[in-house]
Amino acid sequence: MQKLLLLATSITTISALPIGIDTPVANVTLSEDLFPTDIGFLGKTATADAPFLAETNGAAITYGVPTSSYTLPQPIETAIQARDHRNGDQNIYELFGSLSPYYVSDGWGVYDYGLPKQCSINQVHVLSRHGSRYPTSPNSLSKLLSHKNYTVTGELEFLNDWKYSEGVGVLTKLGNQQLFDKGVRTFFRYGQLQDWNEDAMKIVARTTSQERMTFSAEYFLAGFYGLDWHDKANLEIIIEEKVLTIPSYLTRIVLLMERHRLNSQAEGIVFDAKSVKEMQDLCAYETNNNGFSHFCGLFTQQEWEDYEYYNSWTWYNSNMFGSPNGRAIGVGWVEEFKQRLTGSSKFNWETLALQNTTLDTNPTYFPVDQKLYFDFSHDSVITNIFTALGMEQFKTNFTVDGSLRETNFQLSKVVPFASQTYFEIIECDGEVSANRTEPETSSNST
Repeated sequence: MQKLLLLATSITTISALPIGIDTPVANVTLSEDLFPTDIGFLGKTATADAPFLAETNGAAITYGVPTSSYTLPQPIETAIQARDHRNGDQNIYELFGSLSPYYVSDGWGVYDYGLPKQCSINQVHVLSRHGSRYPTSPNSLSKLLSHKNYTVTGELEFLNDWKYSEGVGVLTKLGNQQLFDKGVRTFFRYGQLQDWNEDAMKIVARTTSQERMTFSAEYFLAGFYGLDWHDKANLEIIIEEKVLTIPSYLTRIVLLMERHRLNSQAEGIVFDAKSVKEMQDLCAYETNNNGFSHFCGLFTQQEWEDYEYYNSWTWYNSNMFGSPNGRAIGVGWVEEFKQRLTGSSKFNWETLALQNTTLDTNPTYFPVDQKLYFDFSHDSVITNIFTALGMEQFKTNFTVDGSLRETNFQLSKVVPFASQTYFEIIECDGEVSANRTEPETSSNST
């Protein structure tokens, strides 16, 4: 019976490996470890103050008659919503753009079916973004508030005791958990694709040298394999010198309203549009690090939706169909993907894009015969890859007076922290009916 090959893509959101022709290779010899994990190029790093959510959780009721049992944060507090929250509003923690803690999106109306009986999965490609992290650049709001000759009241009263306590660039504890949990989940879904024999060839997983990238890969592999993951996998760390940054935020007239409301509760200090935007950023960062942030409740539902909309807009114009380079930057990974799909180890110099030629022409670092492929990296490149793959369902038209309900691309759905995409290679012994709404019968290749 003829076998059919299908490609199924499960988009639980995605991130891809940044690649470049000039990326150097760790300086090793054949007698040394071919997969060193301590190669430098960690990027800027600093740890933050430890959280104390048992004391600082502003969502916990401290007086009055309880109406329900108290539920501990799991592990972060997400009970604080927009200041005008109504039933049916989207959770604001799903409106932080690429700073959103991982959540399961609605899938853009695409529904999954189980694997047909005549089919089997024989390969999977997993691409993961790193987990929740600290900011990669300083927040100027803390400098503004360092001058104590001001008075704040009302919603801003918490600023009297507030201090900036974020680290720089590295994973938060929530980020560690996210990637470990992803590894466990991937094990349950695809564990039998791994050869668990003691003498089995190790797979090659790929990440980059920034600390949050390396640790994300290691936590994932620990979740999938256990703490002895080194016995089953080699982790290839590609040196990364350039930092990929989030595009600048577009200031909308609504920020003037926010400034007016917040400034009416402050004397001796003026919050401009940048300060207001940084308050929204701090809501996301403090939630990911400390488990709770007073900044989250300062804004209306519309203001949070605007924050998501304009972060999506700037991202789209920097990394997707709105950018003249959006497709080109993603082509290199797509070429690597094609080599893995076809099992071809022959490097095609005519289609050279941004692949690392030193690594991709060496089967030690770029095998094409694995059943499991694990890649880890930053967020922006994945939208380049979506564009290069021609996923035009994300094409949209952003406008100054537009809204989330009118766009096909919402950033937090695509690249929240710890986002992933699974490309399943499915082999079938017969035709799979295009009409999956009816039960399978003997006439449609059961």
